[in-house]
Amino acid sequence: MSKSTTSPVITPASVPPHPSQRLEWIDIAKGFACLLVIVGHTISPESALYRHIFSFHMPLFFILARYTFKPKPLMPLVASSAKRLLLPYTIVFLLWHGMLALKSGPITDQSILSLALTYTFASGIDLETPKVVAVGMAWFLVVLFVARILFNIAAAAAQRSKKPLATLGILSLTSLALGYSLGARLGIYLPFSFDIALVAIFFMYVGYAAKQLDLFSKIKSKWLALPISVVLWLATSSNSSLELATRAYHNVALALIAAIAGTLSVCLAAAVLSKASHPAINYSIKKPLLFYGREGMAIYCMHALDWWIAWSSLPFLIGMPFSNGIASIVRIMYCTGFVLLLRTA
Repeated sequence: MSKSTTSPVITPASVPPHPSQRLEWIDIAKGFACLLVIVGHTISPESALYRHIFSFHMPLFFILARYTFKPKPLMPLVASSAKRLLLPYTIVFLLWHGMLALKSGPITDQSILSLALTYTFASGIDLETPKVVAVGMAWFLVVLFVARILFNIAAAAAQRSKKPLATLGILSLTSLALGYSLGARLGIYLPFSFDIALVAIFFMYVGYAAKQLDLFSKIKSKWLALPISVVLWLATSSNSSLELATRAYHNVALALIAAIAGTLSVCLAAAVLSKASHPAINYSIKKPLLFYGREGMAIYCMHALDWWIAWSSLPFLIGMPFSNGIASIVRIMYCTGFVLLLRTA
């Protein structure tokens, strides 16, 4: 089938052969990131591991979302993105906040207003001005929806220039500066977490540019590049912090480098793992990560609904060594079990 000549977005560069293999390493990378999301939400925020995980685990999703994203005309994009992202967001919201509202007592005008504000702002944290209750982890789904639409519009605008990739890069940096200024500097939190979406556009551009320039395939020795990227990630994430949901940025330039280096580290490891052929590695590591990558939306939504359990203080974990690590494993098994149950129902 020929590509449409009327597409309002930049036409993707041709990709190297073996697209199925390429999809496999992307799924492995996403699967690993899904596990890190659960671990990061279970361990102590005071631990060094927490900072390292948060330095890149959400940017990775935005980078890879743009890497695998197929451009569409604006309205079909809005429709498909709403189905894939806003529908799960609404379901998670109703199951969590709707049930809490019903449990707390009679529905009043004030409770309806509070629910409407929570849904509309889609904030990962409680807000004081305006007074908004956090929607929880589902904020990511809304931010990804908004960022996809905005990036598509920016790409269409950049297409009219002589150097569309460079122009899009300038637009993405401008978006990053605006989102950072609004959320981190001025404390202006917009509906649909719009200020975070502006930051996410920058990470989407990183993924887009990497694919356009075919940078990942140009790394010939991934075994050699992997330790270099890991060292860069650990060094920069040790001296910076990045937490999109809370708009917390420390040493923002280093934080951006850490996010990209951490994402590259995971992608390089995933590429190496995708070529592994040993049965023990395939069944114990590769296949589970592929499962989590391909079931990422279901895992994420299930994890967004598991906050009613105090995972780190479960009775059988009290006094045990490595209790947070064990709690993370139990939490992963919990989400996995429910997803498998839903898939077989």
